[in-house]
Amino acid sequence: MFNKLRAEKNFTPVGAVEFLGAYQQLSTYSDPGMAVGARDALIAASAGNVLERATALPSVGNPFGDESSHAFSLYTARYVIESAKPDQVVVALTGYLLKDGQPSSTDGQHGIRGGGLFTLTPTDDGWQLVNGATVDAAAVERTGSPFSGGC
Repeated sequence: MFNKLRAEKNFTPVGAVEFLGAYQQLSTYSDPGMAVGARDALIAASAGNVLERATALPSVGNPFGDESSHAFSLYTARYVIESAKPDQVVVALTGYLLKDGQPSSTDGQHGIRGGGLFTLTPTDDGWQLVNGATVDAAAVERTGSPFSGGC
């Protein structure tokens, strides 16, 4: 599904957000056996400093080193389109990580937020994520738009 979304080449700001959401979900998704081909799909859609993150993912197994399932929740995620030009879209994104379907927590109370400030560029193959940086997650949560339909 990730490769299909990328191949659609929806080179609009909303298309960039949809692709980024799918990228975040796939890059944080892990069950004890990670989906075959997920790492390769992420590498193909990555450049710059996010390529390092994608190549660091294991090709099999769980990158979290446990027997739990993990995911990035679009249901709670928020985003802000920081800038949009024909050759580049910059999106701030934040959302919560899930562990075994529940908000992941280090202290049993406060959820762990994931996300960042991401730069995407259109290519012949579809969107490519070319840079990721830290972001003020609380600000994005306050002012950002929710994903339509979440999940």
